[in-house]
Amino acid sequence: MDVKIEQSWKQALQGEFEKPYFAALVRFLHQEKDSGKKIYPPGSLIFKAFELTPVDQVKVVILGQDPYHEYGQAMGLSFSVPDNVPAPPSLKNIFKEIEDEFGFRMSGRPNLEGWAHQGVLLLNAILTVRSGEAASHSGIGWQQFTDAVISYLSTNRQGIIFLLWGNYARSKKALIDSSKHYVLEAAHPSPLARGAFFGCGHFKKANEILISEGKTPINWQLYDPFTSGHLDILKRALTIFDEVVVAVGVNQDKRGFYAMEQREDIIRQAVKGLDGVSIISYDGLTVDVCRQLGIKHVVRGVRNMTDFDNEQAVADANRHLFPGLETIIIPTAQEYAHISSSAV
Repeated sequence: MDVKIEQSWKQALQGEFEKPYFAALVRFLHQEKDSGKKIYPPGSLIFKAFELTPVDQVKVVILGQDPYHEYGQAMGLSFSVPDNVPAPPSLKNIFKEIEDEFGFRMSGRPNLEGWAHQGVLLLNAILTVRSGEAASHSGIGWQQFTDAVISYLSTNRQGIIFLLWGNYARSKKALIDSSKHYVLEAAHPSPLARGAFFGCGHFKKANEILISEGKTPINWQLYDPFTSGHLDILKRALTIFDEVVVAVGVNQDKRGFYAMEQREDIIRQAVKGLDGVSIISYDGLTVDVCRQLGIKHVVRGVRNMTDFDNEQAVADANRHLFPGLETIIIPTAQEYAHISSSAV
């Protein structure tokens, strides 16, 4: 069966796609759709977790149970909902635990794609659900498939951190070789657990383990665009220009400022190994700073400028936006779109 899934996962799981249970699962989903049932998440998002976190990039696995079953919530990532959708109670408790562990304030964004891009596989055990009916697809074969995912990672990878929250997730411990991987267990973050999740320390512990393994820790704070997929944009920029500069300012939103020093450190980690990338700090007055330093190519955020295929078009557009600079390369990141000119 030709399943539309990220290529490394397609190769890893091809044997599962050929098994009778998977064909029956697909038939069931088609029957549900044909009968007028509304299924979440949309078909294009069912394998979103795999798309954002290829096999060789998995550092942490956070296992959920089944997708959110209300309209507009499910997006193919465990515990995550799209931007502009209110964070569900369990996710709010996850954010509270992170804030308590690290002492910083979360951005409030409920979209966890930034974690996925850093190597956090946000895997639900069941990948679809019928609208308004929790666990309605729990018996159609998804558990067998996601058990195979966990088993594959356990057998073929080394040093992955599995975060198992609640009895259901803990039941998957038997699939994980604890001599090769790390298993952290805690109560579920749901309010129904009456606060038992708090104090688990999993996010800080996970980063300590990653550092001990020589890997980049996870930026759990969900602020910086370079941990939200925009590192790819920078790499594309480097195919056009010999040298680019990341101008680091301070983000401002309704919850306060994101410390410049911390952000610089995160970006330095993100661009490590990329030749031709420099980093400067600025107070929002990008044009003046770059003029003074003689910098011509700068990464700074303004919306809707991600097409690097036509170098001249980019240069022309940016000369209009920022007179006096030869070229500015711009990732589309909401965090970079409104940098305060007075923030220091």
